[in-house]
Amino acid sequence: MRTNSTNHPDFGFKILYSVFALLFVLLFVKLFLIQVWGYSELKQKAIDQQLTKKSIEFKRGEVFSSDGFVLATNNVTYNLVVNPNAVKNIDSFLNQVASLISFKDGDDKSKFISNSTDLMKPSIFYLILKKNVSQDEKDKLESAEVPAIYFEKEVKRFYPEGNLASSVLGFVASSETESHKGYYGIEGRNDKLLQGRDGRVIYERGADGQVILYGNYDKQDSINGDSLVLTVDRSIQFIIEENLKKAVDQHGAKSGQIIVMNPVNGDILGMANYPNFDPYDPYKEFLDVDGKVKSEIRNKSITDNIEPGSVIKPITISAALDLGKITGSYEYDDNGPEVYSGYIVDNWDKKHLGRMGLIDLLQKSNNIGAAKVGTIVGSSNLKSYLNKFGFARSTDIDLEGEERGYLREGFWSDLDTASVSFGQGFTATPLQVLSSFTVFSNNGNLVRPKIIKTIKKVDGTEVKYPHLIEKGVLKPDTAKFMDDLMTKSVKGNESKFFNIKNYNIAGKTGTAQIAEDGKYLKNRTNALFIGYLSTSKKFSMIVRLEEPTSSPYAAETAVPVWMATASELIKYFNLPPDINN
Repeated sequence: MRTNSTNHPDFGFKILYSVFALLFVLLFVKLFLIQVWGYSELKQKAIDQQLTKKSIEFKRGEVFSSDGFVLATNNVTYNLVVNPNAVKNIDSFLNQVASLISFKDGDDKSKFISNSTDLMKPSIFYLILKKNVSQDEKDKLESAEVPAIYFEKEVKRFYPEGNLASSVLGFVASSETESHKGYYGIEGRNDKLLQGRDGRVIYERGADGQVILYGNYDKQDSINGDSLVLTVDRSIQFIIEENLKKAVDQHGAKSGQIIVMNPVNGDILGMANYPNFDPYDPYKEFLDVDGKVKSEIRNKSITDNIEPGSVIKPITISAALDLGKITGSYEYDDNGPEVYSGYIVDNWDKKHLGRMGLIDLLQKSNNIGAAKVGTIVGSSNLKSYLNKFGFARSTDIDLEGEERGYLREGFWSDLDTASVSFGQGFTATPLQVLSSFTVFSNNGNLVRPKIIKTIKKVDGTEVKYPHLIEKGVLKPDTAKFMDDLMTKSVKGNESKFFNIKNYNIAGKTGTAQIAEDGKYLKNRTNALFIGYLSTSKKFSMIVRLEEPTSSPYAAETAVPVWMATASELIKYFNLPPDINN
């Protein structure tokens, strides 16, 4: 009888041999894939496990006032880092650390020990034990030779003057992609200039997490940001912020702005907004229920497009004089409302005084007269002059968020021309309005506002920012006539009871109605007064109160604020009287 071949011993060895051969081939393929095909990837993983990369933070550039005070700088603190794997006795270690660092109250110490105990795991090689450790605390911990710890430096933005000029400075916060990014104001507009570049250090560590003393090491130093010196005078900024807060509270206004400028060279000496915000935590108080930024964060001196109102009347008159369409002796009749394009135009007080001249037009802030002069100028010329005075275009000031205002393009009806002549039907920012008046105080030349004085480069050099002047907006004789006309106007207009004695002031009030849904609202106004010392020309200033409730009229709200603030500035500059009684 034949024996079945499957039961033969040689067949069993062949199967076993085949299995081992197959396993050997699979092992060889696996080793090939690991050692040859996957060599680069595995090598990189090994390097990543051995090497530690740490960034070295740059120092953000500082911001100084023109008189040398630090407005924005950097505060250095440290993260206390521990390697729990290297701590032998956790309780003893934490008690030693807790005895060398500060706490706000007694409870915090026990909480620190309790919370830290839960986090101290032997499997962890890196743990931030405490943030915001001071230099003094760091020195104590290092002197005590506390084991298994080291420190990571953190640089945070610090504003020594608190809320002072916060709407000018802006703030620094973390974004999704950057740990330090500037928002709004100087910080936002000049973020790239103030930003530096992070450095980095790469070092090798062993399996226990400790640094290998003779391992790979590479360091690239950080590059610090440039610093800025502003034109803002710290003392002037303090004066106008104090006066503005009082004014907003006293007159029940929604907000207020004061800008002080050198009308000869354009330097912004102070720019105040109230309410303002805390630069350390700008969003804490000023996010509404929908998570949108409230208006307090914005610098309304450059972001609010408002109808400027009667402060535009001197520009309308100057355009007519400059074109030779009227003379300084021009007179007109105001015997009642006028009709333009089928709409009635009337004076703000409904009063009509018959025969009037240019001085009467400004002192009474007469809409009928302004509309008549504007019609003589013509829509094309009026539009051109407003543009030359700086309206409907950016001033290019170095602050984030500036608006450019609105002036209708294309065809203007008779009503458009009449309305624009006394400051309605177009919009501008308070800064644009203040800048426009430099034409009168500067021989017919427009001075562009400037808020950065110099850049202090990291290498120690300084770059001066230029003063920008646009010449020939008005003929010098026209500018001089308007300067005299506005000075006489202030002496005899409705604000005369608040005027500063012994000083010549050229200026104009503006009580601008607020439009909503195509209609002007009753008793809701922007009250403005813009003026400058016409003899010394040491400073010009605009005051705006948004919707004052004590009175809608600028002569009763913005004017007294302007005069009170100007009185303090006169003392600060130690200006001698213009007029000796």
